[in-house]
Amino acid sequence: MNTSATTGLSVKHGGLSTVYQAYYDKKLLQRLLPNLVYVELGESRPLPRNNTPFIAFRRFESLAAQTTPLTEGVNPTPIDVDDTVIRAQIKEFGAYTEVSSLLTLTDYDPIITRYSELFGENAANSLDQYTRDVIMGGTYFIRVTGATGLTTSGARSTVAYPIIKAAFDAAIVQLESYNVPKWESIITASTGVSTSPVPESYICVVHPHVKKDILALGASNGIIPAFKYSSTTRLMKGEFAAYEGGIRFVSTTNAKIWAGEGAASTSYRYTGSNLDVYGCIVMGKGFFARTELDGGARIIVKPPQDIGGALERFSTVGWQANYQAVILNEYCGVRIECAATL
Repeated sequence: MNTSATTGLSVKHGGLSTVYQAYYDKKLLQRLLPNLVYVELGESRPLPRNNTPFIAFRRFESLAAQTTPLTEGVNPTPIDVDDTVIRAQIKEFGAYTEVSSLLTLTDYDPIITRYSELFGENAANSLDQYTRDVIMGGTYFIRVTGATGLTTSGARSTVAYPIIKAAFDAAIVQLESYNVPKWESIITASTGVSTSPVPESYICVVHPHVKKDILALGASNGIIPAFKYSSTTRLMKGEFAAYEGGIRFVSTTNAKIWAGEGAASTSYRYTGSNLDVYGCIVMGKGFFARTELDGGARIIVKPPQDIGGALERFSTVGWQANYQAVILNEYCGVRIECAATL
């Protein structure tokens, strides 16, 4: 619904309200946008144009250590080299709107430019959420079932408690046991008072509701708020804390929520009579990749002369993208599922 904060007349043109009043502020009100973090954490592997809609990622698996000494004059038995091939197909995404020619002539704003900005934001947000859904489908998960309870099996309906320190430790142990590489250390020790170094770490993306619960765990549970880092010059956008065991936390409202799919309870955030479940992905390097064809997302503007019909009465503004995200190595990511207090 279009509304006006003044007593001016609000007139609707094809989905857009134009406010006629004594003074019109040319600076638009700021749109509230999520922190687009998922796409940024994936390895970028662009696909060449005029080639194929498919891309294949190949990995040679590590060889077992050879600890038996060789016998003099005898060649050892040849060993097999295994490889894994991950294939993905580019998908098309997009959206557009029609803009009347009259609106472009009468509106106070350069409406095509404003719409182009709006659809650019929509493209980025759409691909970020699509990427999130892909990586949330990973094999490995840890579900928080109580104040000290965790499970790596069973249904999502077993989730019954907010995030706990033991979940961080379980995620780190699992990733380290598969030799998953961490993201480089960005913050070293300093002489600053009450500051803490942050070593090489895995990255965990969480919702702001879970952010509050993580910060509430406090220093006694190994949580280091970002403002206490010995240096804050290389923080990721949305980074708010670290766990001393080796996790850095980033917050975004694009984080996954399974509304009402947790345990039957109203003790924490819930929908209906069941808890909402929050997906917190903990990942190391090499977990997933993103691939684009022909430069990825692009804004497309069609003028009235091309699209507006016999009377050239409208133009179109939209975006289109050839994109795909794919998990490269299931061992490099684990999903913590928990409830949230707020």
